[in-house]
Amino acid sequence: MQGSTLIHIFKDSIEFLSLGGLIDELTIEDLKLGSSLSRNPNLVSLLHRLGLVEAYGSGIPRMMEIYKISETSPEIVIAPNTFLLKLPKLRLRKEYQDIIDYIVDNEFATRENIEKILDSKKVKTVEILNGMIEKNILVKVGNGKNVVYKLKM
Repeated sequence: MQGSTLIHIFKDSIEFLSLGGLIDELTIEDLKLGSSLSRNPNLVSLLHRLGLVEAYGSGIPRMMEIYKISETSPEIVIAPNTFLLKLPKLRLRKEYQDIIDYIVDNEFATRENIEKILDSKKVKTVEILNGMIEKNILVKVGNGKNVVYKLKM
């Protein structure tokens, strides 16, 4: 199909609408895992050699990884002849934002600092910190009583 890719910019999101749908039997799940088929392999190969394309099929998995820290998530809608990608504004969980703000102001934080900031118990605080470490937001430095948390990003 011929036609322009439409980009709609809204206050709280951006949408990309492309004609043509998905190639062959690809599914949304395939895209999220990084599967990629090109409509024009020669063009993609040329763009890759010129350094204009970083890697094949890496865009959607990278987007999904970024949105792990957000309360919002991308939406992919596929119709027989159309592909729509909706990217809402990233909105960090309030606890994450409070911790990030504290570390930006103080360079690092202890678990005790974070318990006070969040007004939470040790178990809940550790759960939040471990989630932020898993999502590559924080890094844990030191051992035992000397552990501090720093921003990884």
